[in-house]
Amino acid sequence: MICKTILSGFYTVFGAGIITAALSMFLFLECRKRPLRDIIRDMLGRIRRDREYRFIFIFAVYIGFVLFKTVLLRNIKSDVFGEIMEGWYIRNTEEGFNAHAVDNIILFVPMMLMLDIHSFGDGKRTVGTRAVVMNIIMPFSLSLCIEAVQLVFRIGSFQLIDLACNTLGGVIGGIAGLLYCEIKKRRGALRQTKLKC
Repeated sequence: MICKTILSGFYTVFGAGIITAALSMFLFLECRKRPLRDIIRDMLGRIRRDREYRFIFIFAVYIGFVLFKTVLLRNIKSDVFGEIMEGWYIRNTEEGFNAHAVDNIILFVPMMLMLDIHSFGDGKRTVGTRAVVMNIIMPFSLSLCIEAVQLVFRIGSFQLIDLACNTLGGVIGGIAGLLYCEIKKRRGALRQTKLKC
């Protein structure tokens, strides 16, 4: 029941995220006059071959997903501050499980996970204090921007729990990404040592 509630909140906007990403990638391609079939074939080939292009495509799908989930598919509300302090408990007495808080945590995990793996995954850059601080600042800033857009355009509702849960999700994703990069870096160093022996 819990998984069904969480997944049903995500699947409705997943297709819109893929469509947005695909359209973004058309702009990313060179601006040459070619048949649509050639452009699609080129895009799919680049996704298979080019790591950087593949990352941009996946990240564009994710950003499209976040925008549709948080801003573009929301209803207009007259009182955006009406629920500012609501939703702080995992279990609500009226509704049971509070899937909204878990949705917000899960929503921001991929952002920092992908950015950290992309930035530090090659093992050339060192993970330091700055990376850890950015794993807190980036999700908080993006969440604050989303809440500000909801406030200005009166869509959804401004809630402090959204800021907290989105930041927590970003931190979880960032920690997972940084740990993955450190483990990968140490395994690579261990292999280099074995090859020298």
